[in-house]
Amino acid sequence: MRRAGIVLPLIVFVQSSLLLSEDREVRSKLELQQPSLPDTQPGIDKPGSHFQWKRAINPSSNLTIEGPADAVDIVNLVAGGIKETHLAFEEKLTYVPSLDTTIKLVSMKEFRTEFNLPSWTNAIYFKGEIILPIAGDTRLDIPELTRSVRHEYVHAMIHRLGSGKVPGWLDEGLAQWTEGNVHSSLPRIFRTWLTNNSLLPFGSLSKGFTQLPPKVVPVAYAQSLYATRELIRRHGFARLAQYLESLRKGLTHHDAFKAVFGESEEIFGQRAEATIRTSLRVPSTEG
Repeated sequence: MRRAGIVLPLIVFVQSSLLLSEDREVRSKLELQQPSLPDTQPGIDKPGSHFQWKRAINPSSNLTIEGPADAVDIVNLVAGGIKETHLAFEEKLTYVPSLDTTIKLVSMKEFRTEFNLPSWTNAIYFKGEIILPIAGDTRLDIPELTRSVRHEYVHAMIHRLGSGKVPGWLDEGLAQWTEGNVHSSLPRIFRTWLTNNSLLPFGSLSKGFTQLPPKVVPVAYAQSLYATRELIRRHGFARLAQYLESLRKGLTHHDAFKAVFGESEEIFGQRAEATIRTSLRVPSTEG
């Protein structure tokens, strides 16, 4: 995904109350509150039918939001979600590099015609910008918009934190983590897959998911989330921060993963699968 310049959001949005009990302690490490809404009137420029809003997230990071003038009312919501996500990662990782981010609000028609993407995508991080479609003819789904904003902004931060070398499964797992509770269908989809299959090879999830067979895409997202949760449960955010720092210093993903987490990605996957199967109550396919 990263090499192609595109990172895609979760195929199904997280909104139910389903959380595995053993995950509660880990999840508390990244609790995101509802966005605090800044005053958006200062900084808004409206040339013609479009607006541009600029604001500093902190002394070293800035946010620009652009879009049609009739979408200006959602600037508060978008900016609040971005700020909360940035502060949460800054707290847990202790360091987030300076980051200038542009969010472009576009019509659904423009989103579908300009980008050649699978029909299940609803937002993208593309060439350093977050492209967020707004359906002008339907009632705005505020929870879904908030999740999309947080999800895509995490992609922007992880790309910067890991010098573009974080594998797709971990990038997507972290992005999903920020959205909220797990959708009720996700464990079911993953449980059904694991009943007759092993985990997908992590190597097949190193880039983006757009080239995967459509029936495998939900499994790829589920595996990314569950594997990321297991990685954080075992090692915490401090080790994750060390891993990202190693990537910034020039190590490859595979070298950094083994050096920081003490095992190869492949071995981690084997151990993670055993834990995931236990949590989902799915026996090993080996009998």
